[in-house]
Amino acid sequence: MAPADGGLTAAAAALNERDAEAKALAGKAAEWLRARGCASDSEYLDKVAEYIALSGRADGLAQRTGLLRRRVGAASDEDLKDRLFDEKEALERKGLDPEKADHKELERLEKRAAALTEEAQGKDSELRDLSARLEVARATAGAKLEGLPEEIGRLRNDLEAAASESADIELRKEACLLAAGVFEKIAESSSAAFAQLGKEVTAALAAALPSAAAEFTDFDSTSASMTDAGGEKRPVDMLSAGTRDLFMLAARVALARRARKDGEGPALLVLDEPFYTLDPERTRAALRLLAGFHRDSGWQVIILTKDPAIQNEAALIDGLHPRTIDL
Repeated sequence: MAPADGGLTAAAAALNERDAEAKALAGKAAEWLRARGCASDSEYLDKVAEYIALSGRADGLAQRTGLLRRRVGAASDEDLKDRLFDEKEALERKGLDPEKADHKELERLEKRAAALTEEAQGKDSELRDLSARLEVARATAGAKLEGLPEEIGRLRNDLEAAASESADIELRKEACLLAAGVFEKIAESSSAAFAQLGKEVTAALAAALPSAAAEFTDFDSTSASMTDAGGEKRPVDMLSAGTRDLFMLAARVALARRARKDGEGPALLVLDEPFYTLDPERTRAALRLLAGFHRDSGWQVIILTKDPAIQNEAALIDGLHPRTIDL
C-alpha cells in the first residue's frame, strides 16, 4: 500500500503542475489576443479569413493599377497620380469639365463598400455568438487538461502565421484604395475623351449633315447617338442605313486622325464598300470628307468597291486624284 500511496501522491502533484502550466499558457494566449484587439482565438481567425477574402479583390485592383502605370510609362504610383493630375488640368484648359465625368466605376465601388460594411455588421453578430460558445467550450475543456498544452501550442503557431498574413493584407488594402482613386481618374479622362470624339465626328459630318451632332458615351459602338436638325436624339441603330453608314465613316476618319502620333508620318486608310447604302448626294459628301482627311493627314485612302461610278464621282472632288486597280 505504501508504494501505491506514494505513486498516487506523485501523480496528483504532476497533475497539479500540468494544470498550473496549462492555465499559465491559456493566460498568455488570452493576453496575446487582447493585445491584437480580439476577445478570443476564434474571433482572430475569423477576422483573418475575412481579410484574406478582401486581399483577393485587392490583388485584382493592384494588377489593374500596375497595367495602367505601364501603359502610360509611369515609374511609380506617385508618378501615375501626377500624370493624371496634369491630364485633368490640360482638359480644363481646353474648356472640358472633368468634374461632370461619368463615375460609374466609383459608384460601383461605393456600393460594394456599403455592402461589405453591412456584411461586416452581420459577421460582428456572428462573432459575439461564437465568443459565447467559446466560453462554454473552455469550461468544458477545463475537465480535459491532458491535451490542452498541445492545443495551445498549435493555436500559437496558427496565430503567428496569421499575424504575418495580416501585415500583407494591410499593404494590399492600401493598394485597393490607391486603385479606387486611379479608377476615378480613368472615368474622368474617358468621359472627356468621348466628348472630344463627339465634337470631332460632328465637325466631320458638317459638310453632309450640317445640323447633326454626334455623341459617344462608351467604348461600344452601340453607345453612339446623333441629334438631328429637329433636336431629336437617336441611337446609331435607329438611324437610316445611309445616315448610319455616313455617321460611322465620319467616326472612323476621326479615329484614324488619332491613330498615329505627330511625326510618325502618313499611313493607309482601307475602306470596304463604304458607299454601299449611300445615295449620290451623300456619296459625294463622303468623298469630300475623305478628300479633307487625305489633304490634312497625307494618308493614302484605298477604297474596295464593285461600283465603277465611284471613280467618276471621286474625279470631280477637289483634292482627290483617284487611280483604279482592277482585281
